[in-house]
Amino acid sequence: MISRFVQLFVYSILLLFLVLFVLMFQSSLSYEVSRADYKLGSSGVKKSPPDIRELTFPSFVSVNPKQIELYIRAFLATSKLESLKNSEKLSDTYFSLLKIRPSWPYYFSGLAQIEKIKQNDFNPLVNKAIMLAPFERKVVMSVSQLLFSNWEGIDSVMKKKMLVYLSSQDEVVIEKLIGSALMFARLFEFCDYLYEINQVEYRTCKREFWQPLLGDA
Repeated sequence: MISRFVQLFVYSILLLFLVLFVLMFQSSLSYEVSRADYKLGSSGVKKSPPDIRELTFPSFVSVNPKQIELYIRAFLATSKLESLKNSEKLSDTYFSLLKIRPSWPYYFSGLAQIEKIKQNDFNPLVNKAIMLAPFERKVVMSVSQLLFSNWEGIDSVMKKKMLVYLSSQDEVVIEKLIGSALMFARLFEFCDYLYEINQVEYRTCKREFWQPLLGDA
């Protein structure tokens, strides 16, 4: 009788260990699947930015607005090579987003970029972006691109306002802005302006063989 009891007890212990082993195995398997999902992006953490053309406005509401702006900017870059129809869609998206965040400066600088693509007047949008984001780096860089890529097409008053805005940034940002000017072959004009207002010869200017004009020496 005692022997049978001992056997039942041993069998119970073995069965318990077997159940625990199965549970641990399932837990480990679920963990590995979740890790794979994370790497593949099924959890949404590592997922590639969605195509703006496949998103509807309501899906934006619960998303970080700065994140949205990055998605839109990525698409804006490709829109320059596509039809103006895409720019119209982007413009509508920006205006929809402005109804939720009417003071978000990225939206105004983004709209200004779209108006440039469409060859429309973007000055009012740039003014708004400058007012709302005096030191926001991504907005500053966007304004620099608008200025240097359209140097001859901007009136002197607006050009001066944009130059004052850019030159008021800290030295680290100004070095990046000089790089932006270089990209659009306006480095000498921008470096001349910077030297004229503060008598500083910036490293990036000198690296590109810029020197002050003889009359300013």
